[in-house]
Amino acid sequence: MFFVGGKGWFYDEIFALVERLNLGAEVHFVGYVSADDLPWWYNAAQVFVYPSLYEGFGLPPLEAMACGTPVVTSTASSLPEVVGRAGLLVDPTDTEGLAAAMAQCLADADLRAQMRAMGLERAVGFSWRETARRTVDSYRRAVMSPGREAQRVFERYRRLLSITIAVADVVLINLAVALAYWLRYGLQWFATVDVAYMVSYRAFIPISIGLTVLFLVIYKLNGVYDQPRGASWFSEVYRIVAGTAIGIILAVFVIVIFFRPFLYSRLVFFYAGVLISVLLVMSRLVQRMVRDRLRRKGLGVDRVLVVGGGEVGRAVMRNTVAEETLGYHVVGFVDDDPEKGATDIGRFKALGETANLPRLIKELAVDDVIITLPWMYHRKIVSIIAQCEREKVRVRIVPTSSR
Repeated sequence: MFFVGGKGWFYDEIFALVERLNLGAEVHFVGYVSADDLPWWYNAAQVFVYPSLYEGFGLPPLEAMACGTPVVTSTASSLPEVVGRAGLLVDPTDTEGLAAAMAQCLADADLRAQMRAMGLERAVGFSWRETARRTVDSYRRAVMSPGREAQRVFERYRRLLSITIAVADVVLINLAVALAYWLRYGLQWFATVDVAYMVSYRAFIPISIGLTVLFLVIYKLNGVYDQPRGASWFSEVYRIVAGTAIGIILAVFVIVIFFRPFLYSRLVFFYAGVLISVLLVMSRLVQRMVRDRLRRKGLGVDRVLVVGGGEVGRAVMRNTVAEETLGYHVVGFVDDDPEKGATDIGRFKALGETANLPRLIKELAVDDVIITLPWMYHRKIVSIIAQCEREKVRVRIVPTSSR
């Protein structure tokens, strides 16, 4: 038996035990061995025993398997993951179990031959090239965008953001009414208010509450809170201004004409309409700036997987990348054509055939699947839609007649 490696903690006890049992002729302490010489020792050994209590990874058992040496190691730490079924695993604190595993391996030549073959096969799956590739892929996925759990968290924040926007609108509408009152009755812009028609702001509080409810309903009906993805800022401004104008006209018509025609100045409502439009438009501008900044960092971005690497699929991927503010990130594409499914298209990664969809959806945290297959493959399209529904991701179809 040969112990290879530098002296560690409590080595005096081990040396003393060997000497006390008079095992000096059978047990040898080699000491430190350089990396260049280690393969000689691995190949010369009938069995490599590695009863470690803790490992960061566990290279020695992997090196021994790569040399065709049977491995007996511990069930601790990462070692079972490294060795798999190619070695014998023993509790490192079970000395009798460890001795039995060593004896079994030394006594059974067939077992050693089997372990040697399995160890060589196992070692082939580990290489520095593969390690580097997987490490880079892991960093890339972490940097490019959040995983599915992070996306779920952001979805909750997105819903909270919609509520926050509505609450902010409530505050801004009431602020605009208060400013309108100050401009009309405090500064008395454009026309002096007769003393007989001066009213306190307290009298405007019910009007402010009524306007708030009225504007929120009109904005909702006018699509202010349901802007389509990619809608321009000018479209949003138009919806806000148009909704505000409708609300002011209704307010003046109902409140002033029907109820208390001589109590409130009509200019107050004009000021309020202008101020509400300005404040809400400015808030939407700030919101867009923050949202676009987050999307450029990969937050709030929907991850898209394209089915089909033909012309339509390429066009979809190009257009999606060209419009960064839409908030989409193309993770790659799949295609049942072996050549297309294995060939990247520029920055777009080829992810194999459509059979990989369930796995890819989970691994890549896909939110949307866009199908760009011709209608002649309707059975395949129906099958993909069913897969997407099972995985609970959105699916969209871009119709095309040719591949």
